[in-house]
Amino acid sequence: MTASSLSLEGFQDLIDRFGGDILSWPARDRTAAEMLIAQSPTAARLLDEARKLDAQLAQMPKAPADLADRIIDAALHSPPRRKS
Repeated sequence: MTASSLSLEGFQDLIDRFGGDILSWPARDRTAAEMLIAQSPTAARLLDEARKLDAQLAQMPKAPADLADRIIDAALHSPPRRKS
């Protein structure tokens, strides 16, 4: 992807899929994204917002490692519900 082919919508899609850390994005998209950020205050703002959201999410408590197993176990061992 070239810088001129990356629209703000495409940039937002990359943020939505990969987050605010450009280094975690596919290499083919990084250069175009960096050039767009340098040219577009809107792109820079979108990336800043994504980085702030990533930081907030990183502060959220993590679910217990065995949570999925406990949910599946409860579902398999609970009696079927009757429809009313």
